[in-house]
Amino acid sequence: MNRRHDHQLRQAISSIERMLLGQPNLDQVLNVSLEQAMQLLGAQYGYAMRCSQEINNRIPWLMASCYRRISGMLIAVDDICSSAEIPSTFTQALSAGRCLTGPSPLQGQLPLPHHHPNILSYIAIPIVDSLEIHGVLFICNTEAKLDTSTENRLRPFMASVTCVARAAKNREQFQHVEDASQWGAAGVSLRVAGLFDELFDAVLVIDEKDQIIYCNVAACRLTVSSKKNLLGKSITDFLKGDAVNIEERFLSDKRGIPSAWHGLQLHNNRGDIRKVDIRSALWRSNSRSLKAIIINDVSEKVTSLQDYHTILQRFQVLTNAVPVAILQVNTLWQCTYVNDTWCDYTQLNPDESFGKGWMLGLHSDDADRVISMLYQQTSQHGLYRDEFRLQTPLGKSRWVESCACGVFNDHGESVGLIITFNDITERLSTENRLREMAERDQLTGLVNRAFFNDRVAVALKGVPRFGMVSLMFIDLDNFKYINDTLGHDAGDQLLQTIANRLKNTVRKVDTVARLGGDEFTILITNVKTATSLGIIATKIIDALQEPVHINGEPIYVTCSVGISVANEENSDATSILKKADTALYKAKSSGKNQYKFYTQELDAEATLHMLLKKTLLESSDQHFSLVFQPQVDARSGELYGFEVLTRWQHPEVADVAISQVIDNIEKTGLIHDFSHWLTHKTFETLAQWISEGYQLPKISINLSAKQLYRENLAEFYLEMCQHYGVAIDNISLEITETAMLGDPTLAQRILSDLRSAGFKIALDDFGTGYSSLNYLSTMPIDEVKIDRSFIIGIDDNDKNAKIVKSIIGLMEAMSMQVIAEGIDKHSVSNWLIENSCFVHQGFFYHFPMPANEAKALLTHCHEPAELC
Repeated sequence: MNRRHDHQLRQAISSIERMLLGQPNLDQVLNVSLEQAMQLLGAQYGYAMRCSQEINNRIPWLMASCYRRISGMLIAVDDICSSAEIPSTFTQALSAGRCLTGPSPLQGQLPLPHHHPNILSYIAIPIVDSLEIHGVLFICNTEAKLDTSTENRLRPFMASVTCVARAAKNREQFQHVEDASQWGAAGVSLRVAGLFDELFDAVLVIDEKDQIIYCNVAACRLTVSSKKNLLGKSITDFLKGDAVNIEERFLSDKRGIPSAWHGLQLHNNRGDIRKVDIRSALWRSNSRSLKAIIINDVSEKVTSLQDYHTILQRFQVLTNAVPVAILQVNTLWQCTYVNDTWCDYTQLNPDESFGKGWMLGLHSDDADRVISMLYQQTSQHGLYRDEFRLQTPLGKSRWVESCACGVFNDHGESVGLIITFNDITERLSTENRLREMAERDQLTGLVNRAFFNDRVAVALKGVPRFGMVSLMFIDLDNFKYINDTLGHDAGDQLLQTIANRLKNTVRKVDTVARLGGDEFTILITNVKTATSLGIIATKIIDALQEPVHINGEPIYVTCSVGISVANEENSDATSILKKADTALYKAKSSGKNQYKFYTQELDAEATLHMLLKKTLLESSDQHFSLVFQPQVDARSGELYGFEVLTRWQHPEVADVAISQVIDNIEKTGLIHDFSHWLTHKTFETLAQWISEGYQLPKISINLSAKQLYRENLAEFYLEMCQHYGVAIDNISLEITETAMLGDPTLAQRILSDLRSAGFKIALDDFGTGYSSLNYLSTMPIDEVKIDRSFIIGIDDNDKNAKIVKSIIGLMEAMSMQVIAEGIDKHSVSNWLIENSCFVHQGFFYHFPMPANEAKALLTHCHEPAELC
């Protein structure tokens, strides 16, 4: 609404309210209201309809005034029309105080004059209060748009008109009664009558003839009658059957003693029956004894009370049927209701629970917290949810999930809480079992890998506050042997015993976990010194060395322990786990049954292992390469053969000796993958040389200890020779003395198979091992390679010279070829020639060289390639 329209509305309301200073009748009020409404809406035509009292759901109305706009001026029109009734389509909306709008004509629906203009649009504005419709303003053909906003704008105007109209209509009714003889007889002044009309209770005055001579507005509303229709009637016309009960004491009682009757049935003109309470008293006026009757309509109260009892009974039945404890408390935290389930949960009867007694049902350890949180959360959010325990007087407890919400009255004021308690004891028990299954190893009951990782992460966060954290990885030595010999049941019993010993060795605050198989780990917090960790590791090793009795038989086991420490400078979970694993590997490779701390050297070794494994599994040719070191006949200088060696280069690791690489490969179980690559790469190179027409010399290939004990080793090399077209007598397989000591019998059989297939067998690093001459005499060996440690400086070391002379003489006696390794200068070469050792290998002659350089030392075949 703009300011102009707002000003017009205030002026219109002021004009209406100024009428209260005078004593206008209803027609005058409607006339002024019509004029103001037409001005507000810019209407061309307007009609004011006066409404009479409703009778049998029908409301008569009659035109009170009519205006037309002529040349911009509102002119009153004296058209008169007959009375009619409000159409049923209008009654409900108008009675509810709603405006009606529409674009269509109203012919046949309004008692309009015969020569009224065409109605193109209209708005019907009801003048109505809670009692009746006083009138209706019909504003037609307006300039303003007629919609919901128009009705909202007119609300203050409608309220003012209704107030003035109600006052005018009441004045007319009082004036009518005052003019009548009955009014004077009743002796009720206008002031008192006005007061009675403001009452909610019906007020009647009855004369000596038991006829009603006065009634207020509430009496008309109760009996659904107009005042005119009520006057002169008897109260017994409405009480009917109950009239007999009160006739003697009510109508004939002249003593003036107040009387009261409750629950009487009053029949109104509509046929409805209302429950009423009646009080009567003597009214004396002008020496006349009149009866004043006050009637209180208690129908709604009785119905509400009945509904309340019905709802309460239904509530009690429902709350007792559900398997949830329910109680209600007021704003003083006093219990006012409990259901049967609450009594079952707490073993408190309702009387014991009422008042503050319900708090005894809360567990003593939880009660203070629950009451505090209940008050705090319901005050702030109106809701409360928590889990805690209830208890019985005998101390039995159960876990419940509780929910509380506020209860409010019609004014929005809090009157207390409804609190429910759902038994979750079984659910929590199931959750705990599931959590136990998720977090614990089912065999030993220790923490499992997944939960242990969480413990490690939490412990590392506390390093700045509580000090260093240590991780111990524990692995049983040779556990697979126990499983294979005694069975898995015995292995499981052993693991359970080991788990118990580990738990008893460390503190309760430390975490012992089983990662899987025979791998255990211990998380130790608040570590003061590394010395204390060594003491703990020693206790663990000693505890596990004690025999474990299974089926009456003692079983002895040992373990290896790897230890890593995290401090403020290094507290990464992944790092500490990796370091402990690296230290464990070092402890096992160093002889087992001991502990090792993580060091930077171990880290380098672990990194080397990781890179070697990645190289062998993904890209062997990228970082591994073959080199060939020539073996020559020192007398002629001709090529005797090649020893196949390998080199490894990786951008992430610098200056790693090949001996360290081979040692790591052998210790970490990568030797099988390495040997597979080395063999295939060697034969591929030899096949390439043959295809290019070169004649092959003797090719020496090193066998690892694990290769030596392969049952089908001879078959494997035969297949390699056949596949790549390499002659068998060109291949010499080198083994070390220590490789034969693992199982001499099996070694002798496999070497014999190789020898029988045509391969030469060479004994490498002779002199460094511990093989006996008996083994040397029984093994099928063709060549012996004297280790470089004896050859270097032989011309200056008499002791080594004597040893080498003895070896040369021994091998000559046994008809074995002798090869000297590590020859680095001319004097050494001459000494060996003088002592009958003619096949030499060393830097003095050739460094190890790649395949293309080695190929340059070969000679071409003089025969067809297929005969070479």
